[in-house]
Amino acid sequence: MLAVQSLAIDPFDSNDDEVLLFSASSDANIRRWKVRLDGWEKVIESRLDAAGKDQYTILEHETTIYKLVFNDDDCETDLYTASADGTAKCLSRLTHFAASQTYTHGGHVRALVVTDQWLVTAGRDEDLKIWDRFYRKLHTSLEGHYDEVTDLVLVSGGDRLCSVSLDGTVRSWGLAKGEIDSLRKEQQDAAKGKVEEEAQAAAGQNALTADEEAELAALMDGI
Repeated sequence: MLAVQSLAIDPFDSNDDEVLLFSASSDANIRRWKVRLDGWEKVIESRLDAAGKDQYTILEHETTIYKLVFNDDDCETDLYTASADGTAKCLSRLTHFAASQTYTHGGHVRALVVTDQWLVTAGRDEDLKIWDRFYRKLHTSLEGHYDEVTDLVLVSGGDRLCSVSLDGTVRSWGLAKGEIDSLRKEQQDAAKGKVEEEAQAAAGQNALTADEEAELAALMDGI
């Protein structure tokens, strides 16, 4: 095992006597551990890889896994992962934590949170990407940070999200669909206005002054 990046307690298979702990590391493997007051043991996965060989860990990513998060909004309690391979994945309990859904964020995915409606991913590309869990597609991408986003935390009972970044800021985002769509429109309008300003500035740079127009007209008359 290389550097441990994230830990998560399985809320479905843990009890008062034993905790089932998941660990993720820089070697792309997820391992499970049974932890008790009197000791611990590693869970040996009885799985076959794509080549039909025994697989003793959960291996669904290509490289470092930065974050493990369980969703506990239903009886399945699936595991969500964020990786440096540019993806977040849903590992289904029903298939012994094989990937059932892949979300291609792009760049290193450093953080994620799961709500009843959304999966939110963030990382090196500075943006927050909000995925609709029901339709399993990207709903929108929100800008706000100017450096890598390193963590996401749900607050206010899951109604708001806080993001922390290497740019030295913590930002708060509303997670109601109306708030997200309103912010998306604001950002689209701002981007459109910036493009128009740049186009006007470029046109102004290419425009002739009155003296230049007069000089050009004189030259044309002399031809």
